[in-house]
Amino acid sequence: MKKKQAILVLLLLTISTQVFAISKMQQGVINQANKMANAYLSKHYITYAQFAYNRNPSPKADTDLAELVEKHIADMHQQKNDILSMSFSQPTDIINQGGLLQCAVPVKIVTRIGGGTLTRYTNMIAISRDKGKHWKFMDTGGKSLEAMQKQYPELSGKIILLPLPNETFEPDRKPE
Repeated sequence: MKKKQAILVLLLLTISTQVFAISKMQQGVINQANKMANAYLSKHYITYAQFAYNRNPSPKADTDLAELVEKHIADMHQQKNDILSMSFSQPTDIINQGGLLQCAVPVKIVTRIGGGTLTRYTNMIAISRDKGKHWKFMDTGGKSLEAMQKQYPELSGKIILLPLPNETFEPDRKPE
């Protein structure tokens, strides 16, 4: 009887440890997503680019992306559009596909545009090549998983892109 109880306790400890590890890993995804957002918002584009998913990562690819992002942000700013904030929700379950850990991360992006504030939602896909130590991100841009898999066949078909709220626009208040 004691042997059965010991096995049951060991089994419960193993299961609870695995659940905790997943939660800790999901928190790691959010922590790194926040670092990426902070780099973007504070105009540290090289740091931001290091969080972008790239099949063939290299310092040159990071530099090229940083220059592209900097130009894009300058164009947005010239049109009086600025991203004010990015916030991330709980990632979906983390899936291991051929050594790549993958999950979806819902994102809320608040942008100042001419005449008001636009709030939009998207799913980012987070990918780790090193068992969750470092996460790289890609915006789905509202595309389905199937469409993303055509461009990135290494993505698991088990990733769940969560349904998202519709974007909203809040016009500026007129002075009285």
